Amino acid sequence: MSEISTVFFLEKLLKHHLTDKEFEWLASNFNKIDEDATGKKFLLAYSLVYRFISRNDISYSENELAVLEDIYPSFHAKGWNTHSLTRALLMLHLDPKTNKKTLQFLENTASDKEQEDLYKSLYFLENSEDFISFIEEGIRSNVITIYDAIAHYNPFPATYLSENSWNQLVLKGIFNYRPLYPIYKLQERNNEKLALVANDYVHERWAAGRNFTPELWQLMLGNINQDLEKTVSKACTSENAIEKKVATKVLELNNTQTNTDTGFWESVGKEYYNI
Repeated sequence: MSEISTVFFLEKLLKHHLTDKEFEWLASNFNKIDEDATGKKFLLAYSLVYRFISRNDISYSENELAVLEDIYPSFHAKGWNTHSLTRALLMLHLDPKTNKKTLQFLENTASDKEQEDLYKSLYFLENSEDFISFIEEGIRSNVITIYDAIAHYNPFPATYLSENSWNQLVLKGIFNYRPLYPIYKLQERNNEKLALVANDYVHERWAAGRNFTPELWQLMLGNINQDLEKTVSKACTSENAIEKKVATKVLELNNTQTNTDTGFWESVGKEYYNI
C-alpha cells in the first residue's frame, strides 16, 4: 500500500475511533504540517497529542486488522492505541524529503512515550529505510519500553537492520530478560555469529549455575555445527523440564530442515515469562 493510501486509511480509522472533537483537532493540523517546511507545526502537534486526544485502546474490526497487517506486518493491536496511531498519522504528513531532520529533533527531545511511538511508526514512512540509524540508536537505550517498541511486533528491524545491528537487538533482549517471541522474523534472521554467541552464553550461564530464557535455543537453528550440537544434546538431558523440551525440539527441527515453528516458540516464551 502506498503512503497516500496509508494516510487515507489511518485518517478513516481514527475518524471512526476518536470523538468528533478529537478528530477535528487532529484534522486541523494536517494542512499546517503539509505547508510548514520547518517542521515546527508538526513538532507542536506531536507534543500536544496527549492533551487533545484521549489515550484509549482500540477495538479493531477484522477488516481494520487485516488492512493494518498488510500495511504493517506483525501489527499487534495491544501495542497501538489512539495516541500511537495519531502520532503515526502526523508523521506521515511530513514531507519525506525533509522529514529526517524534523524527526531527528523529535528523537532528541521527546518523552519516553513519544519516542516509543516514534520508533514504532517509522516503518509506515515512505522513506523508512532512511531511519536505520534512529533504530540503532534506540536499541542502545536503557529504557525497556523503548526497546520493546523497537523489538516487539515491529517489522523495521527484520526489514532493514544489518546482521550486526540485528544481533545486537536480539542479544540485548536476552541480557535484559525480554521475551523473544514477539520479534518479527526472528528465526528467518538467524545467522552463524548469533548462534555462536548464543552458544557461549549458554555455557557461561551453565558454569554460573544460572537460568536463561529457553527461547534462546531457537537462535541456533540453521547453524548447528558439531560444537553447537554437543551443547544442544547436553541440554536434552537437562533436569530442567522446559530446557529439555526445547532442546529436543531444536534437534528435531534441525534434523527435518524446518527452522520455523512460531506457535511453539510463543508458547515457550509465554510459559517462561508467565505471560
